[in-house]
Amino acid sequence: MKGYTSLAAGFLGASAVATKPIGDMKYMDWDKIKQIVRDNPKAEIEAGLMEDWGNTSGLIYKNGKYYNGGCLYGQSAWATPIVDIDGKEIKCCKLEPNGFSGIPDWWGDGEKVLDEWDEEDD
Repeated sequence: MKGYTSLAAGFLGASAVATKPIGDMKYMDWDKIKQIVRDNPKAEIEAGLMEDWGNTSGLIYKNGKYYNGGCLYGQSAWATPIVDIDGKEIKCCKLEPNGFSGIPDWWGDGEKVLDEWDEEDD
């Protein structure tokens, strides 16, 4: 379930999430996300890190239009990359580095990639 990690919870104190021993780095699996978009062409899809959703997520696709993800961060040693498809959460991570922390350069299949503030209510 998506969460929100504050500065205090993430970096300060004995229970600090971000200072726990680092595990394997997890990266957003954009190939899986590309297939999810193809399978859900009318969906609203956001991506980010499940355990710190409020700070690391953003809109990437909605009703046939691609978006830049806003403050999306797609890699972590302690949080899990996921996508939210119309409210349904799906783990979308792999352990192989992908060379970027946000959206990949090829995102959008050649179409214009919009900013979240360009979103129109359809």
